[in-house]
Amino acid sequence: MNNLILILIQVSHLEILAYFCGYGPVGFAGFL
Repeated sequence: MNNLILILIQVSHLEILAYFCGYGPVGFAGFL
């Protein structure tokens, strides 16, 4: 279970980076 949480955290960080790089809506839609 802890591994799943770590993966979610890593994905969240990638989404934040993508958002700042200008891929916010696309990355967020892909994440959902």
